[in-house]
Amino acid sequence: IAQQRKDLEAMLANQKLQDQKQQECNRAFRDYFEKAQMASDDDQAIALYREGLSLCPEDEVAHYELGRVLADRGRYLEAEKEFETALHLRPDFTDARKQLESVRKSR
Repeated sequence: IAQQRKDLEAMLANQKLQDQKQQECNRAFRDYFEKAQMASDDDQAIALYREGLSLCPEDEVAHYELGRVLADRGRYLEAEKEFETALHLRPDFTDARKQLESVRKSR
């Protein structure tokens, strides 16, 4: 019984952590990623993506979008890192792979 209780407590703690992560990601989308998509200024978009990623670092689409903005600004090394992170999080992310190849050719 003691082991079952311990397992249950661990499971509940893990669920609480997952719920907290989801809340942070929801906040990142609402407060940062959506605003970054609408930003007319690239520097503002970059700052918003980075702030959102500090809350939700495992969002491959946000890394990809940040990489695109950085590449548009000619910041290829930073863009390359973002595309690599997107691919690390989702290896089948075809658009990120294409952008990464393009950025590497541009350097």
